Amino acid sequence: LRPMPDLRQPSPGRPRRFLAFLGAIFCEALTVGVVPPLLPVIQGGLLLSTTQAGLIAGAFGFARLCCDLPAGYLADRIGHRRALLLGVVAILAGTLLSAAAPGLPSLLAARGLVGVGHAFVSIGSLSLLLNSAPAGARGRTTNWLEMTAIGGFTAGSLLGGAAGAALGWRGAFLVAAGPSLLG
Repeated sequence: LRPMPDLRQPSPGRPRRFLAFLGAIFCEALTVGVVPPLLPVIQGGLLLSTTQAGLIAGAFGFARLCCDLPAGYLADRIGHRRALLLGVVAILAGTLLSAAAPGLPSLLAARGLVGVGHAFVSIGSLSLLLNSAPAGARGRTTNWLEMTAIGGFTAGSLLGGAAGAALGWRGAFLVAAGPSLLG
């Protein structure tokens, strides 16, 4: 086994843009992780049943499931960078629409849009990384992508709980969108 690379010192194999890329993946994953701790607050604020609150959690996954294959097909047609950018825009729009949603149908649509966006981000980012990584580093490169995404989901849950308690669920979605807006 080879030692893990030192990411503090960018090298030809780990340039600064790779770190920036991982930062973007982290921010996009954050928008998904923010939802679970907000569900009770959303449920109370919109007077939803437990089943309806569960639909909010499931809207992302259902949209992602339905869109992964079409996103891969389209990414091959329009290019992986464009697919990635399309996904980022969809995630940002879906997160902002989540904050503005007046009721369950619009919130489900907004969270579904985030799921569609994540299908494009996942396909685009993984394709770009694997195409640019040397053959002997593809496994490690994929691990960095996955670790970053899981870190973003985890941070989103922490952020969702704290921001939801301080600003309400709508404010928490705006806070979650903030890093993507700045990037």
